[in-house]
Amino acid sequence: MSGNRLDDIAPAFRAAVERWPDAANLQQHYRELVRAWEGEGSSVIELIKSFLECVCWTVLNELGAEGLASSTPTTTELLARVLDALGLRHQRGVGPLGRVISAHNRLAEALNEYRNQDGSVAHGRDGFLDAISNRYTRVYLLSADSVIALILSAYDGREPNLRTISRLE
Repeated sequence: MSGNRLDDIAPAFRAAVERWPDAANLQQHYRELVRAWEGEGSSVIELIKSFLECVCWTVLNELGAEGLASSTPTTTELLARVLDALGLRHQRGVGPLGRVISAHNRLAEALNEYRNQDGSVAHGRDGFLDAISNRYTRVYLLSADSVIALILSAYDGREPNLRTISRLE
């Protein structure tokens, strides 16, 4: 059903794999995410989080950015480092884009907490608990799509258009 296709709902994931066609790990994450999303797999939350982190690592490696303080950074730390490397963090002041970037930082932390608490294979999760509602999983997907779109726009040197960021225009 086209209404449930990952590429129709969250185009930034496809844009990332097209941006880096030779990034084997990113390509594999994408294939697994499509299978899980379109087939109602149980590890969608974990795959979304992993994909976002993979995009962050890819950008950091391509930019030759300096290492992170931690050898096992959180999603929030990775996003903050990518935004620093792209020149988006702490330089925009309190304008609309600055507020959106701040919100994306908070969103990354919330995604990390959500995954750890509610993901189907989250740390120590009881296998008999009910799965996360499809509605909340979709919110998680769209949130990550927005963050990835912001990263891709900035990486390509384009000022993100806050009204069309999810369409990657």
